[in-house]
Amino acid sequence: MKLFVGLGNYLPRYKYTYHNVGYQVVDFIAYKLNLRLRKKLFLNVRLAVYEKECILAKPLTFMNTSGGVIKNLLKSYTIHPTEIIVVYDDLSLDFGSMKMRLKGGSAGHNGVESIIDALGTEQFPRIRIGIGRPEDASQFKEYVLEEVPEERRIFLQERVFPHIYKAFLMWKDKGREAAMNYINSKENVEI
Repeated sequence: MKLFVGLGNYLPRYKYTYHNVGYQVVDFIAYKLNLRLRKKLFLNVRLAVYEKECILAKPLTFMNTSGGVIKNLLKSYTIHPTEIIVVYDDLSLDFGSMKMRLKGGSAGHNGVESIIDALGTEQFPRIRIGIGRPEDASQFKEYVLEEVPEERRIFLQERVFPHIYKAFLMWKDKGREAAMNYINSKENVEI
């Protein structure tokens, strides 16, 4: 089994915020695959299984406490941390750009830090989606919780998420290196 998990905040008021880009990717992939994400309350998650080998998941927690949910998913489905992909927003990347890494630190992202703490390792793949940054560095917290303007949501849906969907399929069929090579070759490339 493999796990593809999007980070975000579970309350409806955060649905279209920059910080929920990870959730939005999972919703996009589920839609493309005609899957319905269902609540698994005992795991505190919404998930769907694709072809009995890949789990799409959205932890039903706040971003900063998602590590425990991911740890429980790995234990319940006997998945090794190297067989997951975590997708999330990144202030350090320009809006709409994408990067994938197979391991590494949190770079100050509290959701990723929660996962590292819960799993006791930095050895898990992740896809970062650039959300840009506010001009005033003191406004980072407010910025990530702002609703993404409609034209930017359309850009993500039409020009970013399709690439991540393709990378998801490559990851399932060819492995994480193939997915990483694809994502990292698509930086700032229009579809």
